[in-house]
Amino acid sequence: MLTMLRLDEPVFTTEPRCWPEIDLSIGAFCVLEASIEKPIYIGRGVSLGHCVVVSGGVSLGEHVRLDSQTFVGTGTVIGSRSEVHGVKIHRDVKIGRDSFIGGEVS
Repeated sequence: MLTMLRLDEPVFTTEPRCWPEIDLSIGAFCVLEASIEKPIYIGRGVSLGHCVVVSGGVSLGEHVRLDSQTFVGTGTVIGSRSEVHGVKIHRDVKIGRDSFIGGEVS
């Protein structure tokens, strides 16, 4: 059974896609800027909303959720079961497991 997907070529979506063998779903109008030099690693159960951009060299742990309008910069690592909601994450950021990034405080 596949536990992590390695992308080494770009993926562009114009409609939602899924990879059932790894329980991965990607929304419409997403860009995954993978290359041989900077692959993207994606764990099982990852969900990407619409209009998400993931730069090359990123690693997403299992069951990570990137909500719509999220940007993830190169070299970033997001730990398992973390949620990221509509924010821009710059390069080389390390986010631990079970983290929540984004939202509003009132």
